[in-house]
Amino acid sequence: MIMTYVFPQPFSRNYESLLKRLKLRGMQPKTIESYSHGVRRAGAHFEYQIDNLSKDQLTDYFSQVLDQLSWSTLKHDLYGLKFYYAYVLEKHWPGAELTKAPKVSRLPDIVTVEQMQQIVNATRILSYRVFFFALYSMGLRLGEGLQLQVGDIDQDRMRVHVRDAKATGIGWCRCPPTR
Repeated sequence: MIMTYVFPQPFSRNYESLLKRLKLRGMQPKTIESYSHGVRRAGAHFEYQIDNLSKDQLTDYFSQVLDQLSWSTLKHDLYGLKFYYAYVLEKHWPGAELTKAPKVSRLPDIVTVEQMQQIVNATRILSYRVFFFALYSMGLRLGEGLQLQVGDIDQDRMRVHVRDAKATGIGWCRCPPTR
């Protein structure tokens, strides 16, 4: 579903330009949505007058964003506004070195072999059991597993073609030996 927004001019014209430029720069739909949402949020905050913001205005704004939302949201808003300034307004970004998110190293949640066995054993539909086993044994993300097709399996070479693999950029995964 495509959302349409009504904004005052010239924000409306610039916002449409932002959407086109994000698309033409090859941004993914989720990135386009998060960047454009950040620009809309900043627009609403500054009464749609965001073309000449000062570093102090941006500092106050991002401080308020961080009080109400997460660092992740702040980063998406920041990157959206930087993109807006660079590619729509073709202006220097006034908020250089404005924010720096804290370094957080978090290990991903990994299901143990025993937990995976419990999941597979509790699953009654055979195709789901095979799917869970394939995801776990090949270390695939859910989206990667959902895109698998029968033609992606190279039985002779014991490999599976993984489309749009994010982890390594490698499109092939070595199949685990079967028992």
